[in-house]
Amino acid sequence: VIGVSGSNQETVEIFGQAHGYDRVIGTEYARENGIYTGGVAYWPGENNKRDIAKKLLAEYGASPERSIAIGDTVNDFGMLQSVRYPIAFNATRELEKLVR
Repeated sequence: VIGVSGSNQETVEIFGQAHGYDRVIGTEYARENGIYTGGVAYWPGENNKRDIAKKLLAEYGASPERSIAIGDTVNDFGMLQSVRYPIAFNATRELEKLVR
């Protein structure tokens, strides 16, 4: 189980550990000398989640035809399109419109 979230990496790691995820990818905020600058160093959102899903499938030797993705916002749409079994769970109205 891999979590890809727009939430900050530290929070995603805590959530992933608590729920037995194998790996997590979250937003990384920019830091200088260990202090947050207010900038974003890495954001796994929007179309990037499609690319992340494809890379992870290849990295783990997983087949898109046998994989599941679960998303709740429009930023998850590309990831949902990358697998045979997409699930829009508690979806925002924007994602629901795209899925339908």
